[in-house]
Amino acid sequence: MTAPTPYAARSRGDGTPDTFRGESRRHHTPVDRGCRRPGGLAFHLEGRLGSDQAGTEAPPPIWIGANADPAIERAARLGDGWYVNPHHRLDTIVRQVEVYQRALERYGKPSPQECPARHEVFTARSRDEAIRLCAPFLGAKY
Repeated sequence: MTAPTPYAARSRGDGTPDTFRGESRRHHTPVDRGCRRPGGLAFHLEGRLGSDQAGTEAPPPIWIGANADPAIERAARLGDGWYVNPHHRLDTIVRQVEVYQRALERYGKPSPQECPARHEVFTARSRDEAIRLCAPFLGAKY
């Protein structure tokens, strides 16, 4: 067995198998949302009732990162925004924006005002040097 790459280790950082991660997100998002809603929190977790009425300001949005089309549809259904991945080609992201927009329409949700995204950048004296230096950390993603 080979050692996991940094990306694979990060992807499985919570110990959840890949086949369960989507299902896990479906169950965690309502708890995440409950923790952030105005007026406090009331939920059952492992048979215990939790409550906190201290916070009354609007909760921050829940952004859900997704790479594959089914996960993008899940982000539209469960989240307040899709966190666009940093490693797909631009033509793929343009297509996936359409997937996301169709899913929002299907779930009767408006387009978010924000579109969180990031790009990974690595600089060095030359392109070859940059690729050589970042390959151990980003190579598995690309």
